[in-house]
Amino acid sequence: MIALPTPHGILFLLATAASIGVAYVNVGLGSALAAAFFTGVSAASFLTAQFSLFGIRVEREDMADTACGSPANFPVRITNAAPFPRQGLILSEKSGIFPNGQLNTAVPAPGAHETIFLPRTVTVAHRGHYSLNRITLYGGDPAGIFRKRRVFHLPADILVTPRTEKLAKLSLGENRRIVPGQEGRPLAIAGLGREFFGVRAYRNGDEMRNIHWKATAAKRQLMVKEREALTVDHIAILLDSSRPDVGISPNSNFEFLISAAASIAEHLSSVFCTLNFYVQNGDHVLELHGDATGLKGKILSLLTDINPSDSNFTALLSGVMEQLEPGTELYVLALSNPPELADMLELLQERHIHIHWIYAPKQNFPYIDPETPLVLDPEKIRIGASRPLTPCPVSCRSSLQEVLKQC
Repeated sequence: MIALPTPHGILFLLATAASIGVAYVNVGLGSALAAAFFTGVSAASFLTAQFSLFGIRVEREDMADTACGSPANFPVRITNAAPFPRQGLILSEKSGIFPNGQLNTAVPAPGAHETIFLPRTVTVAHRGHYSLNRITLYGGDPAGIFRKRRVFHLPADILVTPRTEKLAKLSLGENRRIVPGQEGRPLAIAGLGREFFGVRAYRNGDEMRNIHWKATAAKRQLMVKEREALTVDHIAILLDSSRPDVGISPNSNFEFLISAAASIAEHLSSVFCTLNFYVQNGDHVLELHGDATGLKGKILSLLTDINPSDSNFTALLSGVMEQLEPGTELYVLALSNPPELADMLELLQERHIHIHWIYAPKQNFPYIDPETPLVLDPEKIRIGASRPLTPCPVSCRSSLQEVLKQC
């Protein structure tokens, strides 16, 4: 491709044409020197720009998949194969993965036979599968009169999984919680099982038959026996994807719930349990079943591509109710709160299914600066008693760890 004038260069070329015209009309030494100067600079600038990219190679390095909100590298190597140094260059690439859809990078002037590595680190704001291809390299002349462009076709793909928050623990039912164990085994924790776990101080409501008299005598205060928690075998996640209930903000309620589902799945990958995941895509129900460790990658991949659809969340719940076994820990990630949803969840609660109901109304998710840290807003979080069953409303500033701890 031939070197083309820049906006600044167009003005310079007009001045060159004007100087030649003046020299032609008014023959004189001054006008001739001016015309010669402008013509010489224009010609030298054109030749410099035309050969500014000669012998320059651009190669794309391997890229690693990343998570939404995390830094990602888009590394390239630029090699000057010529035996003489070059001036600085500009590297440009367009893709929806970049802020404002484009990434421009200044390339330091490469020396003779020098290779320059550019990491090109960007914080990715949106989940999804992205395909990259064209990288455009721009050269020119020192005066900025002409610019030369060369396009390199370097196809590559990158996966951006949903944003996740590291969870310290998950609250489960009454006096139960999940924490990662060694080699995928659940840790022994205090709860309502039969095996002896330890002793602790008496609390109001403890049964007298659980008093540990020997420890009471030694401590000179009432001590009670604790037993190992009941094993948690089954966990289910239901994700609402109903389009009418999704906000318009990039930090929408739907994205918050996707992050919640991804964070729960990632946390459970270190716990020995069975995990069931359900989400509706239009008329189709997408289901994943298996052990939590092996299911993590599949859930993250599904959540990477899922979009709001014309689905009915209560219909989804109605369709899976019979599949849920007593004792299941059910995470309900809802975009709306219709009256029938609470009725259905109370029926499940009567079947000894433990409900964790997170409600993310779209009005609680206005547009905010992505750089603003997410913090818990106590006014937006209300935790209801187990009966009547009530959801945990969340907002764009809610901390997922705090929400899951209390729901």
